[in-house]
Amino acid sequence: MSHDLNALKNLFVLYRERSVTKAAHIMGVTQPSMSRVLNKLRNEYDDRLFVREKDTLVPTPKADLLVTKLAPLFEQIDQAMDATLPMQPDVATGTFSFCAPDFISKFAMANLPSGILTITPKIEFSYRYWSSDIIEQLKAGDVDLAFGYFHECPNHIKQYVISDDEFVLLHRPEHPLANKDIAIESLLHWPHIAIRDSGFSDAFFDKALLARGLRRQNVVTTPDISAAFSLLMSSDCLMVAPAKLAAYLCPEAVAKPLPTDKKTLEYSLYWGAIKDQDKLHQYIRQIIITTFQKQWPSLI
Repeated sequence: MSHDLNALKNLFVLYRERSVTKAAHIMGVTQPSMSRVLNKLRNEYDDRLFVREKDTLVPTPKADLLVTKLAPLFEQIDQAMDATLPMQPDVATGTFSFCAPDFISKFAMANLPSGILTITPKIEFSYRYWSSDIIEQLKAGDVDLAFGYFHECPNHIKQYVISDDEFVLLHRPEHPLANKDIAIESLLHWPHIAIRDSGFSDAFFDKALLARGLRRQNVVTTPDISAAFSLLMSSDCLMVAPAKLAAYLCPEAVAKPLPTDKKTLEYSLYWGAIKDQDKLHQYIRQIIITTFQKQWPSLI
């Protein structure tokens, strides 16, 4: 099969934008022209490539595979073509979206936008909370940069490690277990708070219990870390959370080693490989990385 490099470039842009109209605008062609290219690609690869759902194009598994293979190629081409072009952050336009859990919102808004908005005055800096579909948003380029923790860095996602931490078991100082060693069986008699969709997860703890034929009872789940610590300190609930983060957000909480295997995590910045070689993204990304390098470890 002969391959049309320009058509493949259109596929790459369609995948990133999830819109025929937006892709056509970026490629400097009309919408009907872009639609014809998509139909040609569908015929060549005997696959729909994209399925429309509401107002977006959802890629098929074959489109995912093609773009995974094509991304490094077009990154190299774009890098070579842009090598001689000067970086002009003062005239760059668009939106840079940063995603992080609620516990980092105060830090992010206090430390990140001011420098970026001064250097890139025409860029809109968008902050949003961590969500369950963050991996797909990063992969598609809908989110430029995310701060949090993945158990394993997914394919086609880039990672920069800021600092590390270790999970512990937490309870209030007046808890009946305060002066006792905690065995697995004893902790199952108490209600638990589980933080989900907030940049880290304690799902590994449930898996460790399940391997022993055990499970937690009366679990309250929440994405709001501040609310979780508030409930922890006003009840007999137990909670599994990162030690340094707990010491920063709730220094009164008592931390004990997990009665299961030790579990560590890395606080990291993540971005989609689709954005990795974008010069403006690289520029803003480095400002944010430098800010986190200087400020975040000192907080926890």
